[in-house]
Amino acid sequence: ILGWEPKVSRSEGLKITYDYFKSLPEQEIKHKDFTHRNLVYQK
Repeated sequence: ILGWEPKVSRSEGLKITYDYFKSLPEQEIKHKDFTHRNLVYQK
């Protein structure tokens, strides 16, 4: 319908995402609140 297709496979995309987060300094990871979205949806 949209004429869109992914440029990378799911496994390649997950590896890219994993490598990105793994490369972040620990301070950057602790600074981000990855639970905020989950808390909003649980209310």
